[in-house]
Amino acid sequence: SENRFRNLTRLSADWFWETDAEHRVTWISGGAQIAALFGARSVYGRRWWDLPDLEIDRGLLDAHMERLASRQRFVDFEVEVCQGAEARIHSLSGEPMLDDAGTLLGYRGVARDVSLQRKAERGLARAKERLDLAIAGGNLVVGDMDFRRGIVYLGEGWGPLLGEEHHDDRTDRTLSLDELGRVIHN
Repeated sequence: SENRFRNLTRLSADWFWETDAEHRVTWISGGAQIAALFGARSVYGRRWWDLPDLEIDRGLLDAHMERLASRQRFVDFEVEVCQGAEARIHSLSGEPMLDDAGTLLGYRGVARDVSLQRKAERGLARAKERLDLAIAGGNLVVGDMDFRRGIVYLGEGWGPLLGEEHHDDRTDRTLSLDELGRVIHN
């Protein structure tokens, strides 16, 4: 039973942590993940947001502080450390620890490294931005076909090409393959 619990927690987290009622770190466990994120600096007795080199989006921190003040559980609070050209981003989730009288003892939680996921998301966003600029600058239109479902997705700019002079050219559109065939042959 204990082994099963350990195996399940390893699936959902890279490392574990606890804080006291003042949100200072009292315990962390995670080996290499902790070393990659914090290096040689000590985190014990400090709040996440007080650690040097740890970057936290101000808006996210404000929302996080509100959740902590109202003793709410939280999910996916992200912290980032830039190490040269590489950013290490970890997502923390936690829940309050209360005594029998309802007094806050601190928080306990899990964290996972989401660096590769965030790097891929940022790369995808940059690629989309470049594609949008190329389409806009080249006076191009985009479309793709889903043959299994029998539909065609038409991006902005297709109205005039389909002979629809009054079509709102800023909206996307989906047609069946039969509809597209009729429009093209007319």
